[in-house]
Amino acid sequence: MWKWTVRLRVPWILDRYAADPSPDKRLDFLSWHAYGEFPEGTGDSNGPRAYHFYKGNPSEVAGQRKQLNEALSSRGLDTKIPAFITETGIYPGPSFDNKDDPRPDYLIGAAGVPALHYWYLEQPDTYPFNWVIRHSSEERKDQLITRSRNGEHIAVRGAENVGNLPVNTFTPYGNAMAMMAKLKNERVEAQSNALKEGKGVYSIATKDKYGAAVMVWNYQHTGTQPYRVSINMGELPANLQGKRLCQRMYRIDDQVSNYWANRETANLQQVGATTISPTRRHSVSVDLAANALQLVVLEPGQSCT
Repeated sequence: MWKWTVRLRVPWILDRYAADPSPDKRLDFLSWHAYGEFPEGTGDSNGPRAYHFYKGNPSEVAGQRKQLNEALSSRGLDTKIPAFITETGIYPGPSFDNKDDPRPDYLIGAAGVPALHYWYLEQPDTYPFNWVIRHSSEERKDQLITRSRNGEHIAVRGAENVGNLPVNTFTPYGNAMAMMAKLKNERVEAQSNALKEGKGVYSIATKDKYGAAVMVWNYQHTGTQPYRVSINMGELPANLQGKRLCQRMYRIDDQVSNYWANRETANLQQVGATTISPTRRHSVSVDLAANALQLVVLEPGQSCT
């Protein structure tokens, strides 16, 4: 079995596999990390091999599966090989947008990682992984709060100074994962008219036998553009038509589901629960500040809490 973590611009690895005469060779998957890349050439304008981040435009990864398939096909290899994006994020290594105060970067990551994953989910046989529960040194990657005491930032490294730290408390990014876990099993088509060059309003719509759910978020990176979003859920699934439904709302922004704003409401917060009797088509409007995320869940129910 061959297993590699590679960059798409390293075709020699595929050349070696294609040339291997062993009848027992297997190529089960390919994997790589998605933060950005070193461009071709020297990058002299910003130093040798200046690093290019995806955070400014997550849609830049949209063509990676096509590039991979071209590299596989040209070598006579199976283009259905799974691609595992085993490490993703907005901030590779010790990088940041707000050096002295990491709190805004936590929210940027909460909207930015789903934005990056969105473009991978649009590609066949490609599976992005969330990263990481708690990083040994780079706090902006954390899914759990492990670097704050009494509401103040502290620099925890490894197992040092871990006493009295929060337990089972999500960062905004961790809350974004919890929000996505509330989506339904089957993805359905969703379109946004406010998404350009990787920034703006993203949407994922889902359904199953238990209900329907739509997640929207406004990835702006360091920008500040807000949006009033009208979510037109169209014709509801048959199992929701003609019934009283519970409409629940969940939200993440700079004040809600955010440890840095309120430790008591740090984990994912339900911000609304209403019993509705929708018509054949259903819509709802929400306001999204920069890097805010919102989930709308519809489920059958006579009462709503």
